[in-house]
Amino acid sequence: MVLFFALKTLYAFESGTLRGRVIDGFGKPIPLANIEALSDGSKSKTTSDQTGAFSVNYNPGNIKLTFVREGYVPAYIPISLDEKRDFSIDDITLWKIPSHGGLFFCG
Repeated sequence: MVLFFALKTLYAFESGTLRGRVIDGFGKPIPLANIEALSDGSKSKTTSDQTGAFSVNYNPGNIKLTFVREGYVPAYIPISLDEKRDFSIDDITLWKIPSHGGLFFCG
């Protein structure tokens, strides 16, 4: 009975992993973007590497992913996952904030 409880407790602390890449509006990687996964009271944080790649742990449920990099418009993505697995998500695009007033074309 104690072993069952211990195994159930260990399972409760397992998490899945979300993997992806952060890019700008021109498809170039954004290094050092701060990524946070907030799900049902748990919070995991990471930073994208030089290729824009990241992996962040999550607990199943309703997950709010936040992507922030100075000089870029932050992105917030809600995801609902019921399983603890490794998932790959599509590229996350952050748009650069123009340093001066005027128009900013993207496409």
